[in-house]
Amino acid sequence: MEYLLIASALVPIGSIMVSKIIYPQTEQIKSITDVKMDNKGNNSNAIDALAEGASTGMQMVIHCFCRSRREARRSGAKSGNDLRDLSLRVRQSL
Repeated sequence: MEYLLIASALVPIGSIMVSKIIYPQTEQIKSITDVKMDNKGNNSNAIDALAEGASTGMQMVIHCFCRSRREARRSGAKSGNDLRDLSLRVRQSL
């Protein structure tokens, strides 16, 4: 399992290296002095943005799970297949 994790982390680096070998850069590199970041939130750095994104994602998962459980109780679903079908319907309605 650890090799799969390492391999998935190295895929982007390897693909950039292969693309540079196949299609080398021939033009001069321009200096980057006036780069402006487009902040979509009130995050001060990348770690803060990552934490906020993970928190938002977890809130969505919990909301969907609680909503599907509520719908299951209302409809009287007993088996796992009923719950799966219901959770699919809830996800499609979002």
